[in-house]
Amino acid sequence: MTAPDSFDPFSAPAPDDLPARATRLATACAVVSMLAANPPSPVLRENLHEGAMTQRWPLRDAASLAGAEELGAAAHESPQAQEADWRELIGLASVTRPVLSALVPQAPPAPAEAEAALPSPSHLALLPHDHLAVVLSRTGSLAVRAVAQPAPSAQATAFVATVRHLLTPLAPAVSQVLRAQAATHLFHGVASLLDGIAAEASSLAEAVQGPARPCTP
Repeated sequence: MTAPDSFDPFSAPAPDDLPARATRLATACAVVSMLAANPPSPVLRENLHEGAMTQRWPLRDAASLAGAEELGAAAHESPQAQEADWRELIGLASVTRPVLSALVPQAPPAPAEAEAALPSPSHLALLPHDHLAVVLSRTGSLAVRAVAQPAPSAQATAFVATVRHLLTPLAPAVSQVLRAQAATHLFHGVASLLDGIAAEASSLAEAVQGPARPCTP
């Protein structure tokens, strides 16, 4: 494995630097999880205006960079328009609320490994287990735990199950809704950020199970 990532914000870590990749994935998941859980906050808007979050987005693939660019444009949008997008596309009364069982009803039930108990941030306590905000929070937390433990581990199994059975079917469905219906740069950006998160999570899940972290029979 290469030396640990010193977090050059403008380049991706080496593919075999799993701890650095997991940390960056967890950071991206945390930000988008907050946007999925609640309307955009004044703190988020301040961060958008400062530009550091958008210029130094932790995932550096093309979809993520496109999403970060949209977030930069969102700094000049009406807060009311952003809140309207959230309410109409994500909020409790929305017909496109980002819950797997509602938005992708044909998805098979997730296995027990993907439902393993994890401490959740307080702002997620009342959300369904298959809500995008919860799934992203679990994905990020489990990614960091999965690469910190010798394989095989319960954390690695739970991470892979969460990615494959919850994030992988849900993220593209939400991205499609936002890209087709959002009126703001902010939520068009979230669509692209979700694409980047889903791709990196799937790649990291493969790496966790791959030759770099062999599982014993």
